[in-house]
Amino acid sequence: MFTELLSLDSVILIVSAFFTSMISAVLGMGGGVTLLTVMMMFLPVQILIPIHGLIQFFSNGFRVALNFKHLKWDLIIPIVSGGVFGALLGSQVVFAVPTEVYRPLLAVFILFVTWRPKQKKTQKIFKFKFYIVGFFSHFMSLVFGATGPFLAPFFIGEELTRHQIIATKAAAQVTGHLFKLFVYFSMGFQLGQYMPLVVVMVFAVLVGTYVGKRALDRVPERLFLILFKGLITLLCLKMIVGVMI
Repeated sequence: MFTELLSLDSVILIVSAFFTSMISAVLGMGGGVTLLTVMMMFLPVQILIPIHGLIQFFSNGFRVALNFKHLKWDLIIPIVSGGVFGALLGSQVVFAVPTEVYRPLLAVFILFVTWRPKQKKTQKIFKFKFYIVGFFSHFMSLVFGATGPFLAPFFIGEELTRHQIIATKAAAQVTGHLFKLFVYFSMGFQLGQYMPLVVVMVFAVLVGTYVGKRALDRVPERLFLILFKGLITLLCLKMIVGVMI
């Protein structure tokens, strides 16, 4: 067991878990997608999504705990409520959606939401949209694994602080990962030989999340928003280019 944990592949995965969770703790996203990309290089595809979901469940959950007082419940409740139905639909088509069609269209949509003109306060979009956001984010979490870039832009126009964005988005993703894990484990998925690696990776994301939270406390609001929108854009461009290549 310990020999396997000291293999180069395991070390890369553990170190990646630490640094990607630190990125997510500071910027609210990017870490999950990056970790999923790294894990694709070393793990069989049939176990990739559930193992990634389990690790991200703890990463996001600890991020929520560290920022609990900043949670925006008026956004979380509709996201989770809509997410229940999205997860139910996703559980029916979890192995049937072609990513090469879905990803570039999603990327263009996310870029539009991210960079659209700022809404005036009197024209603020109604909160019902978060039921729809919850539906699609939980559906995509079950089918594709990581949904941070999709969720992120919807928080930009809500006049939230950086801590509120980090906490609320993490809470929305926790429920998505929870539904995903329920579906996969109910279908008979077992960690088996990967249990020791997963345990160490979970520990790594907890440490990375804590370190990232300390860094977040020192990031100015304006700089956070610039980095937040910039990372969304980079991830979307990666999605588009990845399909074209």
